[in-house]
Amino acid sequence: MALYDPLEWSIRGEGTSRFVARDDNHDIARALERFRAKCRFDPRTGCVVWTGGTTRGRGNTATYGSFWYDGRRWFAHRWAAAFIHGLDVDGLQVGHNCPFTADGHPNTLCVQHLAGQTQAENLAEAVERLGPPAHRQSRFKCEQAADTRQQWLFVEIGLL
Repeated sequence: MALYDPLEWSIRGEGTSRFVARDDNHDIARALERFRAKCRFDPRTGCVVWTGGTTRGRGNTATYGSFWYDGRRWFAHRWAAAFIHGLDVDGLQVGHNCPFTADGHPNTLCVQHLAGQTQAENLAEAVERLGPPAHRQSRFKCEQAADTRQQWLFVEIGLL
């Protein structure tokens, strides 16, 4: 069962949203409408999913939702955390922990799946959920390296 629908996002909330505290509610209301148009509600999982543009940005290997607001590009999950859910994300990363996807962050925007975290907390959670990064998994173990070295010495050089 869904906790909320993107159509219910509003600038008039229970005081937790940054929309209520700002004087330029008209501009933010327009931004919210633009943002809402780039989302869809998944009734199967109860998640709000970003369907707008994506970017890898700033050296990331994963794609993240991309949203322009106030003259700069925001990752969609950070914008949702800050401006819709009212989370204080200054100086923190916004971690994804969606239990309905294999990678943990398809571009989910639900408040229950987003959390402000330090980089260490975010990385530890990702390793716990997904395992170590691929580049660490692809390294040889000592035994594998020894076997490969012996094969190379035998086949390529003819020493063994």
